[in-house]
Amino acid sequence: MVNTLAQTSLTTASLSDNGIAGLREAIFVFSLLLYYIVLTTLLRRNKKMVSGLLYVIAGVGLFEGIYGLLQVMNPPMGILWLPVTSKGAAHGTIIYKNQYASLLNMCWPLALAGGILFLDSLKDIVKEKARKSTFKTLFLALSQLNIQVPLFFFAAGIMILAVVFSFSRGGILTMLLLIVFLNIFMPCSRKIKLLLTLLLILFLAGYGSMLGIDGVINRFSTIDDSGLNRFHIYFSSLPMLFDHWLTGIGLGSFKLLSGVYLKGFPENLLFDRVHNDYIELAIEIGLPMVLLFLVWLLSGILVAGKKLVQKSRIIHEECRVSMLVGSAAFCSLIGFLIHGLVDFGWRLPANALYAVTLVALISYALKDSPLPAKD
Repeated sequence: MVNTLAQTSLTTASLSDNGIAGLREAIFVFSLLLYYIVLTTLLRRNKKMVSGLLYVIAGVGLFEGIYGLLQVMNPPMGILWLPVTSKGAAHGTIIYKNQYASLLNMCWPLALAGGILFLDSLKDIVKEKARKSTFKTLFLALSQLNIQVPLFFFAAGIMILAVVFSFSRGGILTMLLLIVFLNIFMPCSRKIKLLLTLLLILFLAGYGSMLGIDGVINRFSTIDDSGLNRFHIYFSSLPMLFDHWLTGIGLGSFKLLSGVYLKGFPENLLFDRVHNDYIELAIEIGLPMVLLFLVWLLSGILVAGKKLVQKSRIIHEECRVSMLVGSAAFCSLIGFLIHGLVDFGWRLPANALYAVTLVALISYALKDSPLPAKD
C-alpha cells in the first residue's frame, strides 16, 4: 500500500524514524567500544599509560577551566570562533554549559588523585623525621615536594571553580556529591581527606567571593521554575515512548518527532533533547533494551563499588596507583551518571569519550589489584 502511494518498490525499512541519524549514532557507539578495547589493552601492557592519562585529563580540564573563568571575567568573550557570547557564565569550548560542567566533573577528581599520588612521596620523609620538631618536618617536606603536587591540585581547584561559575545547578550539585563520594571511596587517610576538603572550601570561598558568588545564588533561587519546565518536557515526551515502547524511535530521532509530540510550548521552540538522558534513551531504543541496559549498568556499579571498597582496605603499595586512580574514576563516573538525570551530558561526544576512559581506568584498577584468595 505504501509503495503504491509513494510509487516506490521498497522491500525493507529502518526501524528508526531517522535512519541517517541512527546510523551515525550507531557508528559512534561502535567506535567507543573499539576505543575501550584498545585502551584497556594498552593499560594492561604499559602501566605508565595511567600517569599519561592523568596528565592529559588534568591538562584538558585545566585549559577548559581557565578558558571558562576568563569568560566569566570578560562576558563579551565568545566561545572559540562562534558568534556566541558566554553571557558571563563559564562555557569553555562547549556551547551548552551543563555539558561543560559535566565534562569538568569527570576531570577534576582525577587531577585530585594525581596530586595525592605525588604527595605520597613525602610519607617516608615525614616518618624518618617524625622525632624532630613539627615545623622542621613540615619545612623539610615542603622543600622535597614534587612540582606536580601543586600543579594537579591547582588544576582541580580551577576546574571546580569553573563548574561553580558555569551556573549549572545540576553540575554544582553533582560536584558536591562528588566530594562526598571521594571522601568515601578514595584509599587515603582521613587526615588527607579532611585537609583537602578544607583547602577546597577555602579556595572556593576566596576566589568565589572575588569573582562574585551572587550569580550562583540567584541561579538556585529560580530552580522551581526551571524544574517545572523540565518536568513538563519529561511528561510531554512520554507519549512518544508509549507509542514506540517496543523498539523505540531510533537513536538521534527525538528532534525529528519532538515538534509533533511536545504540546503546550511556543510554536517557534523546538526541543532536540529531553533534558534527561535516561528518558531520551528509553524513547530511542525502547523499554526492553533500556531496562536491560539499566540492569547491566546498576549491577556493574554495585560490583565495582564493592570491589573497590574491599581492595582499598587491603591495598598493597605496588597497587596504590591503580586503586587511587580507579577510585577517582569510579566517583567521576557516578557523578556523570547522576547528572544525566537532569541534563543530556551523554550527548556530547567529548563527554562520552571521557566516560568510556573512566570505565577503562576502573576496569584496569580492578584487574591490577586482585583480592587475595580466601583460605
